[in-house]
Amino acid sequence: MVMCEWANGPTTTAVKRIRGRTIACLVLGATLAPGSAATVAEVPDLIPSDEPGRSAPIWRSAASLAGEKGEIRLDLFSVRELEDLQRRRAYSAGLDCVRKGILITESERFQSLGVSLSYSEAVYSGTILGFKEGMFNSFTGSLYEIRVEEVLLPREPAQIPERLFVFYPIARFSVGAETFCGGSMRLKERPRVGGGMLVFSVKLAENEDVIQPADSGLFFDAEDGHLSLPVHPDLEGLRSLPLSHIEEQVRKAVREAAGVTEGGDHE
Repeated sequence: MVMCEWANGPTTTAVKRIRGRTIACLVLGATLAPGSAATVAEVPDLIPSDEPGRSAPIWRSAASLAGEKGEIRLDLFSVRELEDLQRRRAYSAGLDCVRKGILITESERFQSLGVSLSYSEAVYSGTILGFKEGMFNSFTGSLYEIRVEEVLLPREPAQIPERLFVFYPIARFSVGAETFCGGSMRLKERPRVGGGMLVFSVKLAENEDVIQPADSGLFFDAEDGHLSLPVHPDLEGLRSLPLSHIEEQVRKAVREAAGVTEGGDHE
């Protein structure tokens, strides 16, 4: 981990930046909406950007967004993000929150496990340890800490990250008089702390890397007790199965793609 300091604000623990990725969320002294209290493991409050010329962090937790008087800390946003925030406020006039979530549509990448694997460089299986709500770039959501239990793809990974952070665009929290929210009618299931998560990633990850929705397909145990799947009608038949069953299907598909039999021998 590294220590980062922003103008007019305290030094805050943050995580190293990932190669070529961007993220962002809200920070300092914010209050969570009733019923949305987050379980905090070791999720960072701030993640710095490696984008040339950018001083603002890419992730800010809700807890680190508010200034001493409850105002939003504008110094934690880039100029482009501040402009987007103004548009969001105008668009959300008359609503009960300032809304900005990630639009997740049906994707050819996740119409089946086989197709998902063909688009993935890595598949990680792990346990959800905790999360913080905030903003990732301009998007409202939650950053989940995942303890990696197994790398299902590649079969012989050069390294196994101990933990990953997965950004998921659902959250609801307040900073001063403003409430921010993410999610939609189609995207409303929250990952369950203590449950499992299966992450299909288009990139190999290092320890403490952040996986974004655009870079991944997620299967996870939801708070309502169901299995949550990537949004595609052809995957709905898997919803009643336990996550362990999905993981075994992935292991089998990876073995078959490598020409390996059940006993571990090559065909």
